Amino acid sequence: MPITAQIADDASPDECGSHGVGLQFAQVERSFAGTAGRVEVLAGIDLTVSAGQFLALLGPSGCGKSTLLRLVAALDEADGGTLRIDGKAIRKGHHPAADSIAFVFQEAHLLPWRTLVRNVELPLELSGIPRAERRDRAMHMIAEMGLTDAWDRYPAQLSGGMQMRGSLARALVTEPKLLLLDEPFAALDEITRQRLDGLVYQLWRNRRFTVLFVTHSIAEAVFLAQRAIMLSRRPATIVANREVTLPLERTIELRNTVEYNEQVRELYRDLLVAEGSV
Repeated sequence: MPITAQIADDASPDECGSHGVGLQFAQVERSFAGTAGRVEVLAGIDLTVSAGQFLALLGPSGCGKSTLLRLVAALDEADGGTLRIDGKAIRKGHHPAADSIAFVFQEAHLLPWRTLVRNVELPLELSGIPRAERRDRAMHMIAEMGLTDAWDRYPAQLSGGMQMRGSLARALVTEPKLLLLDEPFAALDEITRQRLDGLVYQLWRNRRFTVLFVTHSIAEAVFLAQRAIMLSRRPATIVANREVTLPLERTIELRNTVEYNEQVRELYRDLLVAEGSV
């Protein structure tokens, strides 16, 4: 039986109030056509995420984590059940809060013929924001990402970590209420990855948007999230729903503490269950 996972409204990280959106999954199902018939990916997902929460999605490879993000972004549509954002139904090609969502993929996907600042400006340009305003907003976000010295460089002149920071800047320049992250740091070296984890966490604390973060790294999930959801192998159900009980002030040093590593071990045991190993 799937576990209903709910993030309580009183789990807010700060006293400043949320600027995010709430999500509600009710018996969400998704399957795809395969050579031997339909392949069931998601089986009756029940999940409620309160506005302003940081949720990590984990599970075995191919279990449907990215599919869930695509459903939230209306890039795909469920076969059964309902998915709502702030109570309004999401359907493929019709999103009631399309202007409030930003999606960061595994690759930075910066346009090679545009400089960094013009890449960050792109969503504002497509929305018809005047040139002076979009340049000002883009430069401000580039500064927040620590990329001021690289504003006029092309993507090929940036390191992998800088490109991903540029991708984050492009996503956040629109001031989204919901940020979807699909393993954005998986290809980076460990030190760069940890630094970007810290950057994303601080941006979330400052802005209080809602985050769905797909990752295969249990250590990353525990460092970043307020709650971690573990999906089983296909057809995926929720097999674990754990609150991450760590201090809100999270630095790299936190990873060396006993309480951090105990929660990593607990999630690892959940992964073994999800894999069918125990």
